[in-house]
Amino acid sequence: MLLRIQKDESLRSYVERNLFVPNTILDNDAAESFSCCNWNSSQVKLVADLLGWHGCYGFNKLLHQHTAYSWKVALKSRFNYFYSDDAYLNTQENFDSLSKVRAYCPVCAKEDKQNLGYSYWRRIHPDVQVCAKHNVVLLTTCQFCNRPFARGGHTVSVMWSGCAGRHLGEAQPLVNVNLGALRLAQFFDKLCRVDDHIYIDTAAAVIEERIIKSHVGNPAALGELENLTGFRGYIERCRLNDPCVSWKYYSLSNKLIELAISLYESFDDFLHDCHQLQPNAPSISCFWDTYCCFSSDTQNFVREVYELGVAEWSWPAFGHLSRNPVNANAELTHVLMCD
Repeated sequence: MLLRIQKDESLRSYVERNLFVPNTILDNDAAESFSCCNWNSSQVKLVADLLGWHGCYGFNKLLHQHTAYSWKVALKSRFNYFYSDDAYLNTQENFDSLSKVRAYCPVCAKEDKQNLGYSYWRRIHPDVQVCAKHNVVLLTTCQFCNRPFARGGHTVSVMWSGCAGRHLGEAQPLVNVNLGALRLAQFFDKLCRVDDHIYIDTAAAVIEERIIKSHVGNPAALGELENLTGFRGYIERCRLNDPCVSWKYYSLSNKLIELAISLYESFDDFLHDCHQLQPNAPSISCFWDTYCCFSSDTQNFVREVYELGVAEWSWPAFGHLSRNPVNANAELTHVLMCD
């Protein structure tokens, strides 16, 4: 019997916890796959299957709730009808690596031990250094032996086995005094829990307006406004409504979030402005059943219809053909039988 995955628990934490506790069942093939240093979509799909979260929907649900991937895709292009790009099909994306240093909040670990009987590793964005809930510095090295929580240091199981007979929740917390670090942590936490996507052009527009309003009459603001030149260009391109273009917006999304953190006191304020400008953005989960296939410079989308056991394939770049009587045989959407 497998254990229950906890809220915000990282994938590696969940798997290692199952391996640590006696009488949980993982077959040899699964255990061998999970022993890899770097985890790609294959390991994510395997965890999803173990939890009974099958198909593309289960894959994306797991990414959203138990990895930092939501930070990357919460801001969305209007022309992307998927949650995780083509990650469902390829194995290039790295979702977990033992070579990266892990971090934890000692107060969270102590509370988990009291409330659950055990603690666990939470998903953490690599740039987050503070606990959003307790405002204490996240620990990346063991206070009891000074070894890092990474390959070559403590293994993942130290969260349950402890170090020299001491539980990690016994470490002394260090109060954070960096307000910027706390704001980043809280933005990450809120962005991972947001109910609806934020259109990237909407985010760019509200940030541009925020900068202008907050720097009225300030010549020094011109430098910051110059950073928005690319954003203005992106907004204009989006208005062309050209789905033939494969929008590569992840780096732009990160820059927008960085600006939002510097301009807004809280994520809620930023989200409020986005909702004021665009009140009908799609929900986070509405794209979980769809994955993307790339063909040259265009995108194909496959939506798994679980009730009917079929998949709908669409190619928006050629949607105009289905509206042309001369090309009546060229359809936008085809229905394929699932295996």
